[in-house]
Amino acid sequence: MKTKTIKKKIKKPEKVNLVLSDTDLKAEYKASIKILGKIYASTGSTAKEAIENLKPIGKCAGVSVITVSKGEIKREKILTSVNTFRLFSLSPTTRNVAIKNMSILFDNI
Repeated sequence: MKTKTIKKKIKKPEKVNLVLSDTDLKAEYKASIKILGKIYASTGSTAKEAIENLKPIGKCAGVSVITVSKGEIKREKILTSVNTFRLFSLSPTTRNVAIKNMSILFDNI
């Protein structure tokens, strides 16, 4: 006996128009990262600069949560231990590549 398959209709998310005030446009980027229970924060004129200014002290291995915000808009990402290590690596090449990849994630804020 054959059964008829029924297609489910998928609802598309509604588009949201953000209205930004002058203070939101002039606001600087704030970045913070939580590594092993410790929170480090920095600021910068761009998302890349804010991430570059994060300077954790000590060992930077472990899962972390990075948050970048500009005014009222806020975005969070969970980083694996490998990405966290690369982001704060002593090697300048590894660090620059990781910072570039992170800044791409937060460019559309």
